[in-house]
Amino acid sequence: MKPDFALSLSFEGLSLLKRTSFGWIVLGYVNLADDDFDLHLEILRREVLDQAPNSDAVKLIIPNDQIKYYSISRPNNALPNDIEQTIMLSLENETPYDLDEIAFDWVTNRTEIFVAAVARQTLIEAEQFALQHSFRPLGNVAVAKEDQFIGEVFFGLADGSQPVMQCDTEPVKIVTA
Repeated sequence: MKPDFALSLSFEGLSLLKRTSFGWIVLGYVNLADDDFDLHLEILRREVLDQAPNSDAVKLIIPNDQIKYYSISRPNNALPNDIEQTIMLSLENETPYDLDEIAFDWVTNRTEIFVAAVARQTLIEAEQFALQHSFRPLGNVAVAKEDQFIGEVFFGLADGSQPVMQCDTEPVKIVTA
């Protein structure tokens, strides 16, 4: 299932987004510094839920400052299992976490492997936040800068149940209506 709604998280606030035929539009934004943050988020959620019954089922967009992006050279004739092994070895040097504490996604072209890694704890906290505010998180994604990754970064759910949500080929791109 590809969700039609997304909750974009940042340290400043969050945006509720909706998929359209030409990209994603912002339905509303709530600043974390707002004294009535919980109330304003609930009002936004209800307004959107009144218009679209499944709008509480969202993909969570994890902020890029929580993600480690890097690339490594792709070994000649490397198969997917070889690439995964190469990535796992590189993660030990690129992050301060043990492998079981990291979720990652990767894509490759002929010469490079692009890696996006995040602490599982970050995904857990994002999902708990969404649940606490009556959203149903379907999966965790990120929107990398153009030169950091190819396509949508897809971390699945923190518990590893990636089949819950189908990832998009293209990352979320916000457009003005």
